[in-house]
Amino acid sequence: MNNVIAETAQQTGGRLMMAGHYLRTSWAVVNAVIAVVAGLSTLNMAVADAGMATINEVASPLMQQFARMGRQA
Repeated sequence: MNNVIAETAQQTGGRLMMAGHYLRTSWAVVNAVIAVVAGLSTLNMAVADAGMATINEVASPLMQQFARMGRQA
């Protein structure tokens, strides 16, 4: 019985950690998009550049995966 409880607790903890990761990443992307829009609308390129850097950092693994799929085809 203890093994079942321990395994359930471990799986739940892992899922909560993944949900937290996705939530933080989503929040960072939302804030980055807001920074880009606000930076461009006020002509503050430093803010817009910081927002674009965050978006590029989040999108980089996805773009790498697309590049791998393109080379395999």
